[in-house]
Amino acid sequence: MDTVYCINDLVDIFKNLSVSMSLFANDLKLYMCYKLDASHTDLQVAIDRLTDLWQLQIATSKCSAFRIWNPNCKSIQMTPGK
Repeated sequence: MDTVYCINDLVDIFKNLSVSMSLFANDLKLYMCYKLDASHTDLQVAIDRLTDLWQLQIATSKCSAFRIWNPNCKSIQMTPGK
């Protein structure tokens, strides 16, 4: 007999990660905020858990990245394509 999971069960696989999520009826939004000197691996680990442990496919057509930064800040800024 196969085990049946509900979307609310996803909360458990992200407990030790610094990611946030919004749950919907049959959808999930996964996101995180970080500083330049912080680890960026938690989001990738969360995605890996979704695809490996739960065998879920990511709808890449619905995926996006959004970056907000202070232009007056003297930090390193990444330029696409470089």
